Amino acid sequence: MPQFMSFDSDESSFVLPSARHRESVKLILIGKPEPVTIVIASLQVKGFTDAGNWSRPLQPPETTEALARSVGEVMRVYKHYVSL
Repeated sequence: MPQFMSFDSDESSFVLPSARHRESVKLILIGKPEPVTIVIASLQVKGFTDAGNWSRPLQPPETTEALARSVGEVMRVYKHYVSL
């Protein structure tokens, strides 16, 4: 289980754990350009992602029924790193 920040009572400061390694997690949005842009802006306002770090609009893959694309849809990818 990952270790998060702890409080060091002797020095009255936060202590960050040393990271053993970093793993990436990718968030993918697929839809018409305007709604995708609105969701990206909403995620930034909530402090979840940085709008400037999303990929440019890409053509979504057509690999499965669940990802079957509609005309005019785009895909945007966000890569986030976590320390384990």
